[in-house]
Amino acid sequence: MQLPFGLSLKNTLKGHYTFHNTVKEIGDIIRSIHAVEDLKQDPELLLLICNLIENTIVKNTWKIDKKELAISIHDDVFNDTDDEKTALKAQIEFFYQNGKIKKTKWWKLLGIYILDWTKRTFL
Repeated sequence: MQLPFGLSLKNTLKGHYTFHNTVKEIGDIIRSIHAVEDLKQDPELLLLICNLIENTIVKNTWKIDKKELAISIHDDVFNDTDDEKTALKAQIEFFYQNGKIKKTKWWKLLGIYILDWTKRTFL
């Protein structure tokens, strides 16, 4: 976000902006999945949201609660009830305790980037 007169967001405003911008961006990615409405209770979709968050938020200097972020994204896409939000919290906690939420390794990202660059350049 570009503010006039060379001003920038700092501290809690930057964290608030990052939180809601991430909800919007990842929500758009999830909505692009074909027939996503049928996957509302699918744990793989929630795991995908958690892994997208883990790999999107590089430097968590604003102390963003990733569990609340995942629930907000799921709620933004599906309009969850309070009972569903409680169940989502339990599922996210299960994923975290069992090591399912992982950052993508830098060498894998480099390989994807090189492959993408090669396709764009030579094809």
